[in-house]
Parts: sequence; structure tokens; C-alpha cells
Amino acid sequence: MPTAEIIGIVQFVKRELLPIEQLWKESEQGKLAKVSRAQFDAYYANQESGIGVWVGGVELLLSSDRTRADNARTGATAGSHRSRFSN
Repeated sequence: MPTAEIIGIVQFVKRELLPIEQLWKESEQGKLAKVSRAQFDAYYANQESGIGVWVGGVELLLSSDRTRADNARTGATAGSHRSRFSN
């Protein structure tokens, strides 16, 4: 990737290699990964299994200036960012 930015850190909880259907169920039908079934199916097309990575302990590292700029653009609050990444 030509440009990247670290916006936060997470605590690694577990990693599992699962059959695709089980991975979909374990992700609470995409709710934990914030993806639709169509996105999930497209990503895992022609695959028998996939790796699920569970994380916790989320900490956003956005500076207050960056957070204010992002919030002005999106209408988000710091609390909404935290809840969005709580899984």
C-alpha cells in the first residue's frame, strides 16, 4: 500500500481456521466483522475455509485534531468510534 496510517491498537484474542459456513456463524452473521453476506461470500469465493481473528481491548490513537476533523466530516463522536470498533 502506498500510504498507511495506524489509527489504533487492539489486543489479540484468538485465531481460528474454520470452514466458511462456520466462520460466517462465528462472526455472528457478519456483525462482528461489519460485513454483509454478499461481501463475505465474495471475499471467500472458491475457498473451503477461512481464518477468523478475534480482537479486543481496542484503543484508538487518533489525535484530537484528526478526531475533530473526521467528526466534522462524518458527524461522528469519539464514543461512536469506540463502540464501532468494540468487537
